[in-house]
Amino acid sequence: MRATRIFIQRNLETGKTEWFFTAREGNYGPFGSKEIAKQALNAFIQRCIENGDDGERRLGKRLSKLSRESNYILSGRR
Repeated sequence: MRATRIFIQRNLETGKTEWFFTAREGNYGPFGSKEIAKQALNAFIQRCIENGDDGERRLGKRLSKLSRESNYILSGRR
């Protein structure tokens, strides 16, 4: 896992810092801590492996089902 995939950003409305991770499909978060963001990234990678999702390397610009659903699921907005 590349360290640059996880980043922190201050929420301008609340003043709180929030953690995110980035993937080919976009940014995911916010997460309450760096550790939670790392866990979510690892879960995302594992789901990609299990589902054979190659991050659109072979599909061009077409979004895979996992890519469309992951942002919603991993952001904690269920």
